[in-house]
This record gives sequence, structure tokens and C-alpha cells, in this order.
Amino acid sequence: MLKATGRKRAVATETGKATAGERIQRMQRRYQRGEAFISVERARYYTESWRATEGSGMALPVRVALAMKRVYENMTHYLDRDDRIAGYWTEYFLGMPIDIERGVFNRVLAAELTKSSMVFHRLKSLVSAFLYVLRKKQLREFLRNMRMTSRHGPRSLNLRLETMHEREINPFQIRKEDRRDLLRKLLPYWRERTTVDVLVKELKEAGLLSPQMTELTDSTTGNTSRQVLMLSPSATISTYQGHVILDYRKVLEKGLLAMKAEMEERLTAAAGGEERDFLQSVSIALDGVIVFARRLAERIEKELQSETGERKAELNRMREICRKVPLEPAESFREAVQSIWTVKVAVELAHPVNLHCFGRLDQDLYPYYKRDIEEGRTTPDAARELLEELLLKVMSLNMRPESNILGNFYH
Repeated sequence: MLKATGRKRAVATETGKATAGERIQRMQRRYQRGEAFISVERARYYTESWRATEGSGMALPVRVALAMKRVYENMTHYLDRDDRIAGYWTEYFLGMPIDIERGVFNRVLAAELTKSSMVFHRLKSLVSAFLYVLRKKQLREFLRNMRMTSRHGPRSLNLRLETMHEREINPFQIRKEDRRDLLRKLLPYWRERTTVDVLVKELKEAGLLSPQMTELTDSTTGNTSRQVLMLSPSATISTYQGHVILDYRKVLEKGLLAMKAEMEERLTAAAGGEERDFLQSVSIALDGVIVFARRLAERIEKELQSETGERKAELNRMREICRKVPLEPAESFREAVQSIWTVKVAVELAHPVNLHCFGRLDQDLYPYYKRDIEEGRTTPDAARELLEELLLKVMSLNMRPESNILGNFYH
């Protein structure tokens, strides 16, 4: 039995199980099959701010917060015709920002966006590894291991010379002008300045890597990704990764403006030193997310000027919701979903390599759902469709511009 309501939000099958509506299916296909892009906006605006505060004596957390605030003030907000939940972390439907100051994927981008740089890096790596094997007098053992490996099926590592946009698994496109800016200006500035660069230096000086392990890792640099560093043949350490659950309930119940007011009170009472620097950075970070949310509402307002009919009515509703949350407390299920999504996107943009999970989403959202159902403001089908869209959008933030050599292994 088919059952349609309004805009065909969902279809009930003979088994009673609901399938996704046309809008959700369309979005799902685009997320699965659409082109993914590297965005340089975050890297560009972050670097501009970092250069401007260089040598100022400003505390490090304050510099970081100001750099992200500049990103929020200047980034392009993408808005899609199928959206009911607004907010993307790049100017693309499916895009990946670059946390260039951390440097986890900087070498991937430097080596694998053009064929010439990829060939150069691969040849350099092969020569370095071959000389290492010769120095250790392990050539015969190396060849024997390669023959043994080949008998167990295809390699999980991708050793083909395919640039990021050519490869079959996890491909990324990049605009020509963005690629030029990234390779000629942004990546060179951050060379030897990134978090990963500092970590590698500190690990070596701390003696956690033996001289033999240091020689091995320095000589076998075929993989350009720096998500992990090898401490031994059987142990690695993550360079920059964490699984964090933010306090979304506080945002839902208080709103960012009230949280900002509380932070200002704490900042006024702070004595000074590191505590004051930290509180000041948090206050600036809240300002940044507030700017992000307000500019998102402005983007919807701009879209409204050229829309008519049903789409205009939907945009009107989205605009009013985004004007309210997450700046103020959420009062409905849809406001609650938009509120936590706006905050999540803004935080993920600041920390693209981290994982910021929603945690107990049922406990946070159920009170809003229950009240809306009881007061007739929503239906189970409408709420489910909103959560389906949220799930797709959450997965879109789980991309990584991983090295070509590890593309098959990770993806």
C-alpha cells in the first residue's frame, strides 16, 4: 500500500517500514555520487589573520580564536534547494576545508594535486627507500617480502600515479585558481610551522623514537599523510585527533547570546595571566560562532529575494529559525535540530580532523519532539525526514583528503 501526504515526505511499504522521501533520496544520491571539492577559504582567511597577528605578543589561544573568527566573517555560505536544515562548512554541497595550521594533510596536498609534483615525490621516496634498504643490506629480504605479499592478492595500498582528482576512491576536485593559491602561497608559508611539524620535532628531542626508528621513518616517506607517526614497527601515535562530545544541551537551553554574556562576566572577574587569555579566547570563539550563525541567516535572506511559491515559503521558515537559533534557546523540534547543527558545523570547521559527536541525541531532542507532537506542530514522518537529512549532513563532515597511497586502505 502506498501512502502519500503533502509533498510525499515518506512512503509506507507493505511491510509497514517507511522509506526515504524523494527529497532525501535525491540528497543521498548526490552525497554518494557527487563531486567532492577541496576548499581553500578556511586556509586563506586563517592565514591572513595569522600573518596579521604575527610578532604581536598576543597569547596563542587568542590568536587562534581571532583567526577562526576571520574565517567565519568571510567564508561563503552554501545553500541548497533541497535544504531544510541550513549550513555547510565550505562553499560547496560536498566540500572539505583545510586546517592548514595543523598540517595533517599539507604534504598530501603539496604532492598529489598535480601530476608533476606527484611524480617528483614518488621518485624521491623510492630513491630514499632504496638507499635505506641498501645501507641496511636488506635488499634480498625486501624482494622476498614483496613476492610473498603479492601472492596474497592485490595490495591495499594504491601505488598508481593518480592525482587527487583522477583516483577512483575518495577523489577531490579543486578549482585552478585555488590550487595555484594553495601551492604557491599558503602551503609554503606554513612549512615547518604546523602543529604536526612541532610534534615531530618534540618527539625526536624527547627520545621516544630510537635512532633506528627515526632513520626508518625519515627514509621511507612514500605516504604523505601525517595522521599518525610511527613510534616503532608495531606502535603509532596520533598527531592530531580526538573524539569529543560538545555540550549541545547548554546551547539548546540557553543560546549562544546568554553563554556569551556569562563569559563576559567571568572575563571581567578574571585576575589575569593564562586564565584571562583562555577566557578571552573563549569569548572571541563564541563571537565567531555567533557571526557564523547570523551570516547563515543573511545567506537565506539573500536567496529569498529571487524565489517564489513553495520554495519561498520554505526559505521564509528557514530564515526565521536561523535568525533565532542557536543565538537564543530552541523552542521546537526543528529549531533544536537547526541549533545543534549550526554549532556542530562551526566547530567542525574550526577542527576538521577532530570528531565532534552529538552524544545522546535522543535525550537532547526528545523533549522538543514530544512537545511538538502533543501540540500538533509536527508529525512523526516530518520529524523522521528532518533526522534523515541531519544524518546525511553529519556524514558529509566525515571526509578526509587522505593520501592517494592510503585511499584504498581507508576508504
